[in-house]
Amino acid sequence: MGTGELEKASQVYELWQQTYPRDWVPYNNLATLNAAFGKYEEALEEARQALRLEPENQDNYVVASFSYFSLNRVDEAAAVVKQAEERKLESEELLGIRYQLAFLRGDEREMDRLVASVAGKPGAESSLWFCEVVAAAYQGRRTEEQVAWTCAARRRSCRTKWC
Repeated sequence: MGTGELEKASQVYELWQQTYPRDWVPYNNLATLNAAFGKYEEALEEARQALRLEPENQDNYVVASFSYFSLNRVDEAAAVVKQAEERKLESEELLGIRYQLAFLRGDEREMDRLVASVAGKPGAESSLWFCEVVAAAYQGRRTEEQVAWTCAARRRSCRTKWC
């Protein structure tokens, strides 16, 4: 999808919001598009509105926490993830964000616990596996070539955009 199409999609979501102001979907979708454009403040505003309208949808927590992360507001990202946990909401993306939070805090025990918790769950396992590889590369434990070979050997793709 080209940039022009994304801008048209943004206009559609804005019209949707005006027509159905109590529907959370256009707020979440517009937040996602704004994040893709690097407009993180706007993404956060839309994500917070989506959360207000529909607090039982894990995608709203994902977009809100990602927006906070992107604005370097890590404590607020963690608070949003905690709210999702309190509501017993979970997704592969939220797991990835939880892993990132643990990584930023240097909490290797939590990182290991999260990886162990998804053993045998292919989608979640590959998402956290990718986060683990990126963290290892960041820490200098893997070279770019090792990461590429490991990815090829496992023939796995990351299904999350947050790592």
